[in-house]
Amino acid sequence: MPAGRIRGWARAVRAGGRSLERAFVTETGPTFGQWRTRSRTHAAARLLRAGASVVSVTQRVGYEDPSSFARAFRDFYDMSPTEYVAPDRRT
Repeated sequence: MPAGRIRGWARAVRAGGRSLERAFVTETGPTFGQWRTRSRTHAAARLLRAGASVVSVTQRVGYEDPSSFARAFRDFYDMSPTEYVAPDRRT
């Protein structure tokens, strides 16, 4: 997660950025960045299974370009978005 965003949220709740980061990990387990990536890749998987294109999914889940989305997807699912929706994978 961009450091500026968490600092903005911390100011909004009158807390320090590091305190907010630690509280998030304490309450949820993963860091906010890890949680955000999981959330985005799960949403992407649902959209891909529903037939959306990689380009449209890239934009809908907030990545700037398909290659960065594909890299994050592969890191999480250990396969590319295209491999994920391949016909032999859906049986």
